[in-house]
Amino acid sequence: MLLELREFFTLGRSDRAAAAAGGAEPAAERLARLVVQRARAAETLSMHGHPAEAWRLADESLALLRELTAQHASVAALVGALPDAVEVNGDSAEPRFDDGVDEASLREKISTVTALARRVDGLARGREGRRDLRWQRIGALVCMALVAAIVGVRQARIIKLTARCSASYDVAHGAQNAVDGYIASTWVLPDNTPGWLDVSFDRRAVRVLEVVNAQGLSNYGVRDATVELYQGARLLRSIDVSMAATIGTPNPTRVPLVVTQPIDRIRIQVKTWHGYGGGIGEVRVE
Repeated sequence: MLLELREFFTLGRSDRAAAAAGGAEPAAERLARLVVQRARAAETLSMHGHPAEAWRLADESLALLRELTAQHASVAALVGALPDAVEVNGDSAEPRFDDGVDEASLREKISTVTALARRVDGLARGREGRRDLRWQRIGALVCMALVAAIVGVRQARIIKLTARCSASYDVAHGAQNAVDGYIASTWVLPDNTPGWLDVSFDRRAVRVLEVVNAQGLSNYGVRDATVELYQGARLLRSIDVSMAATIGTPNPTRVPLVVTQPIDRIRIQVKTWHGYGGGIGEVRVE
């Protein structure tokens, strides 16, 4: 696997194949270009309704490829096994075009030839072409690394939270519902009762608290609350907030925390509520 990965980015085998042809390398590159050109022409003619000419060019591509691999063992190793000559109409590899060409056989032949031609494409384009392809693959590596870095940053921003509360309406509406990643699951206080929700996490500097009011329970939700920021048992800051009732589409309340010290716990003190009592659908920390 490591050898294949190295080949993908360095084209080492392709370079060695080209170098193995010796001082008269342009001859090998010309053969490779002819292989690729005949294969592409065969594919084009087949697509445009010229099966006889496509068959002939596919045979020419295979014949040139056999000549190339016979002259250069390293290219043969790069290309691999070539198909045997296939009899057509029961007597030879040359179809009788007056009887027509079997479409399935032609498609199979074109597919085989184009796949083989791709293996010598780097050699066909010469040293400059291989260098261009190498830079394309290095560019692909850079793009993949950037994507991985972006995903890693986004994953790092997801802070694992745990929760506990002063009380809940019942076991189905406990504190952990507010930090489980699902807006539809809800923490709900007993009716007409103030209370609090504690959200804990590894100590770090955070800048925003986002609260989604209760979902799926039209008669519950937080109206007024105090957000308290803790470092261990030490209260660092209190922030009074008001939240709109959620009707249909979630409307998150974002609370800037405005604290420079790292914290490890946020308490939401529910003081008033919408409907029968307080409730929170989801809490996020950034």
